[in-house]
This record gives sequence, C-alpha cells and structure tokens, in this order.
Amino acid sequence: MFMSDARSPAHERRATLRAIEAVYSAVLQLEQLLREQSRLPAGEHRAVQTWATSYAQAQEQAWAELGAAQPITNTYPHPLVRFLAFSKGKRLIPRLVHHLSVDQTLALTTTIIANFESLDVCRFGSFSISSDVSARQRDETSLFLHAVMPPTLAFMAETPLQIINGLFALFMERNNVAWVARTRPAQVFMTVVLGRSAMLRQQQQQQQQQDLFQAAELYNHLFSVLRGSVPSLFPPLPTLGQTPRPTEDVHAWQFLAALAQSASVEQQHILVADARSVVLERVQLAKSGQVPSDVAAAIIGNVNLFLNALGLDASQISG
Repeated sequence: MFMSDARSPAHERRATLRAIEAVYSAVLQLEQLLREQSRLPAGEHRAVQTWATSYAQAQEQAWAELGAAQPITNTYPHPLVRFLAFSKGKRLIPRLVHHLSVDQTLALTTTIIANFESLDVCRFGSFSISSDVSARQRDETSLFLHAVMPPTLAFMAETPLQIINGLFALFMERNNVAWVARTRPAQVFMTVVLGRSAMLRQQQQQQQQQDLFQAAELYNHLFSVLRGSVPSLFPPLPTLGQTPRPTEDVHAWQFLAALAQSASVEQQHILVADARSVVLERVQLAKSGQVPSDVAAAIIGNVNLFLNALGLDASQISG
C-alpha cells in the first residue's frame, strides 16, 4: 500500500517550502511596515489604523505559517521541525522573533525544546562517520547556533525560575537526554538553563520554595541520567596527522563547567572520575608537541573551563 500523497515526504517537503516562502514574504512586509511607521502623518488616525491592521495581519500570517503553535503531539516530525530543517528556515527565525509577542516567543521556545532530538542538527548526533555528512552537519549546526539559539536563549535569560523549571522538565521528558546531550545545540541549551537556574536559586528570598525544590530535583535527575557518559559528550580526537578542532569541544566543556558549578561535593567527585580520561587525553595531546601551539593553548583553555569550576587547573596535570 502506498503512502497517501498528503503525508508523503515529497508532499511535506513542498508544503514546508511553501510555508518558508510565506513566512519570508510576511517578514519582508513587516520590516517594510516598520520602516514606514516613522513616516505616518501625525494626527491621521485612519492612516495609523490602516498601518496597525496591515502589521497585525502580516504578523498573524507569519506566525500561522511557522507552525510553532501546533500541538507538539499531533504529527512527527512537528511542522516547526520541518521548517527548521532548511537553512532558509533557520535564517528567518531571528528576523521573525523581533515581531513576536512574549507569549509567541515562549510558544516557539517550548516547541523547539519539546522536539529537540528530532531537529536536523540533533537527529544524526554530533560525530558522523561520513566526512560529507559531517561537513553539512557542521554547517547546519553552526547556522542553528547563530540564528535559532540566540533569540530563544535570550528569552530564557529573562524568564523566572518557574518557567525555566518547566522548560527544563519538558526537555528531559520529551527527549532522550543521554543521547541528545552529545550534540552541540543541546549542550548550549543545557548550559544556559543550568546557569540561569543556578543564578535564580541563589536569590532564594525571591523564589518560591516549591520552585527551588523542583530546580534541585531537575538538576539531580539530569546528573543521574548523564552519570558515566561524560566521554560520549566529546567528539573523538583526530587520527595522527590531523589537527583537532578545539571549537568542537568548547560547548561540551562549558556544559561540564555549568554542571560542576551546581554539583554537590560528592557529585563533583563523580564528575572528575567520569571526565578523567577525556581530561587526560586532551592535556597530554596539548603538551605532546604534536599540535600547533595555538591549538594546544585552545585545548588547555577548554579543559580549564571545567577544571577551574572545580577549583583545579590543567597545569596540575603532568603531560
């Protein structure tokens, strides 16, 4: 039995491309309307009303075509996931977010978090064997990190602990955390969430005890899920003769640092034990003389992101 054309990959691809073009056209109209706003005649109520109506209609069209408001359990992959699978879709996000309400930005962020492991930049993991796939994956991941993540992370940086807890709980409930944690986007997301949660937990007098308790429980759950799997967060070191890319490690080290900063003494000891092999092989490579001095310095700097959070330093490790 053939799949219905209404659900075929080819049909979904065409529908997604049409949605991207519709959002693009709406964003262009919104940007043009903003440029025209300053030239509206003073006192002309009708002109202002016409402008406001046009802006609202363009904004409504862009939001509807994006698909972020559709229930997260209705279809797989979610329409927003299909939208973000295209480079043009990713590039539209920062331009569109500028025109969204707070509630719409929350809905967008929530939908991305709920579908994290099905995003194209996470679905195949970080460490593809095929060099061609790896190159494409790096390009798409870099675009996602620079276009999609900043507006959503900026939004989370202003949200209260109750919402942070809700987003973090949704992330862990809807995704295979141990697997998706190997990807740079997930590492960036978890680093920001842990940092925001830790900062808000320090302001205990401003927080509800229930929110503080939930934040601690969420951290402990994340820690237990990742326990023993720290080496899997890192790409393998290149073979002899290849130069390592410290930029591919940095997000993992930042995440480990955020994890260490909220850890208990016992949890810190566990982290050190779990990360020991990765730390040693990176430090030994940096001190081996087999890599350029700037790369060696970058490797040591990355390792120290984690070690310094524990009150340690790579200089204490013999090469």
